[in-house]
Amino acid sequence: MTVPGRPGLFPASPSPGGHVNETVVNAILRSKLVAVDTETASSDPADKKGALKALRCKLKGVSIAWEHKGKDFAHYWSFNQEDMPAEETAARWDEFKRKVLGPLFNRRAVVLAFHHASFDCKVLHARGLDPKAKRISDTMIMDFLLDENRPHDLKTCAQDHLGAEGVLSHSATQKEIKEIVRTAEKEAKEVCVAVWEAYRDFQKGVRKLAEVAERVRPLITALPEKMKKAEVVERAYEELGSRIVEAAKAEARRRFANYARKDALWTLQLHKHYLPRIVQEGFGQIYWNLYQALLRQTLEMEIRGVRVDVQKLRQIQAMLEEKITDILVQIQRKFGAEFNPGSSVQVKDLLWKKKKLSPPPWLKK
Repeated sequence: MTVPGRPGLFPASPSPGGHVNETVVNAILRSKLVAVDTETASSDPADKKGALKALRCKLKGVSIAWEHKGKDFAHYWSFNQEDMPAEETAARWDEFKRKVLGPLFNRRAVVLAFHHASFDCKVLHARGLDPKAKRISDTMIMDFLLDENRPHDLKTCAQDHLGAEGVLSHSATQKEIKEIVRTAEKEAKEVCVAVWEAYRDFQKGVRKLAEVAERVRPLITALPEKMKKAEVVERAYEELGSRIVEAAKAEARRRFANYARKDALWTLQLHKHYLPRIVQEGFGQIYWNLYQALLRQTLEMEIRGVRVDVQKLRQIQAMLEEKITDILVQIQRKFGAEFNPGSSVQVKDLLWKKKKLSPPPWLKK
């Protein structure tokens, strides 16, 4: 992935899942623009879409991207209970919240960038964190303002606007890392069986030690005589197989951390890519004043819920549906039954080409 004029696009950061690094924290807290992205999982294995339920999902980790001396950096902190004991997960999160997110979210003079801010903010709100920054930027909203007729997901935006290559979705990344571990487990099983066969043949005098694979020899000679197959396989897994699996799990964690870091990095770079265009297109006031003013209120509404008079709502719905039907009939009488007022392409064609109206300066023809 390359961005013109931005050398050092993706420099290495400290270990992906380690404890808080003071150098990294200081750099983040000095930056005027910081991007934050959460990685979530379903809290209910039976709920395939549980990772998308912000107030009930499990938090797997948090990525943060920031600027420093003209370069963009990103780091991922893992809190995945599948990779560590629950006590360690809790300790890591407490330290991260106290030293990183807490101070960052308490800053006023910082622009916090998210892609789908309402989701990430709700995930973190459920864990006692609410951003106090004067400006919260949402690159998904930016992309929508610039072109409402295209996909607005992060991966597509990164490919189209940043030239990102080899982009994998969350599900594809999960599938890839699961395959890494599955392949290693298969290899470990084969190694354990091979150890048993070599041990058996060596004990019987059928195979000489020199004919045994070099990495297996120390184990073969260390095993006592007349061991059963299950015992040999268990020892082989302890000595050799477990190392293969653990190395694969470490590689899987590294790849997921890299995936997560890129999400935050792309969000940071999309903000910088979109902002000049937002201003140029005349959306600056709409974006900062309208969106910014409504974001916190809509977040609170989503978190607290809204009290609704259901019967009154149904009455209003019926009234509006009747009005919409009448308006559609009038439109089709005037412009033809084939005209679809819900199509922005057809509406633009009607207004700018057929009716020769002049679009506002901030709207493309």
